Amino acid sequence: KTDFESEIEFPAIAAVGYGIQATDRLHIGADIEWIQFSNFDELPLDIGLNNPLLPIPAVPQQWEDTWTYGVSAEYRLNESWVVRGGYKFMETPIPDETLAPTLPDADRHLLTAGIGYASGAHRIDLAYAYSIFDDRSVSGSPDPAFNASYDLSSHLIAITYGIEL
Repeated sequence: KTDFESEIEFPAIAAVGYGIQATDRLHIGADIEWIQFSNFDELPLDIGLNNPLLPIPAVPQQWEDTWTYGVSAEYRLNESWVVRGGYKFMETPIPDETLAPTLPDADRHLLTAGIGYASGAHRIDLAYAYSIFDDRSVSGSPDPAFNASYDLSSHLIAITYGIEL
């Protein structure tokens, strides 16, 4: 029995966005974001007394900096109801050499839709996001088992409730 320890340095993020109230009911926004994933060179592993059993003290990652680009719109139907939609393109930070089935990734296109309702101090929102990942084929991985074609997609549904006190 021993301790296990690892450390991940989260990336710096720089973003700029702009929104405009196009009409009294329509709000449009856009954003660009740079994420410094290049600081994730390796995943250090420290398993205490069992360290001699590890073939390497860290798992190489060599992630790359990325950019994301997004646009969105919100349309107020009336005093209570609002509908939302958006699109975001997100680059993958993971190079072929370190892509693994445990965290598959590819450039992705994120489509979002939502609806919100407000009454008095109460608010409820429902949102849906669908991520369409670009097809990705890896042939340069040091681990031949990870050389494969990756076909990914994901769905996210969120419901939130808020009350103004």
